[in-house]
Amino acid sequence: MAVVQTGDNKWAVARYIVDPTAGLGTHPTIAAAMADAVSGDVIAVRQGTYTENFTITSGVTLTTMGGSEYGGVTVVG
Repeated sequence: MAVVQTGDNKWAVARYIVDPTAGLGTHPTIAAAMADAVSGDVIAVRQGTYTENFTITSGVTLTTMGGSEYGGVTVVG
């Protein structure tokens, strides 16, 4: 588990961190993190634009790291 700061919840516990830059997260895409996640997991997505398609697994929380002041998260797909 990783402790990450999120936009609306100052401290949340995330099992997975999505970042397209190698070595900065546990997964490079939201779809890859979602494929490993199970109900009760939290996936934190770092700012950026993600061009992909994925299905949100029931019971999995998807949140962003930081807020719009950090550039926000955009999903195209």
